Amino acid sequence: MANQTPELLDSKKVFAGRVIDVTVDTVREADKTYTREVVHHRGSAVILPAFDDGSIALVRQYRHPAVRYLLELPAGTLNDQEPPEEGAARELEEELGLVAGKMEKLCEFYVSPGFSRPILLRLRSAWKMMN
Repeated sequence: MANQTPELLDSKKVFAGRVIDVTVDTVREADKTYTREVVHHRGSAVILPAFDDGSIALVRQYRHPAVRYLLELPAGTLNDQEPPEEGAARELEEELGLVAGKMEKLCEFYVSPGFSRPILLRLRSAWKMMN
């Protein structure tokens, strides 16, 4: 059946790191069985620091996988059991020295659903700081 939920047959942890873990999952979907490499991460919070004049703040950071400096919104990995709102405020202060005013939830989304598995507090969140 096309609407039937695929069944997880097996999951083997093949890598355990400081930031991510990786499993190889065997899945059955209807009459097909396949494997997928899945990245497990605690989740991240992103904050969009927006100011009264309409400007926003970005942070310049070196990202080794890209092998270059990038301009990004302040963001970071959530600590264990940390709510995304707290993580976003913490990252804003750590990266830009700013304290969040009122925060409004903008969205939650999967960054790379083809290989990463954010669940529960692992949802990616975006927040807007307003003075």
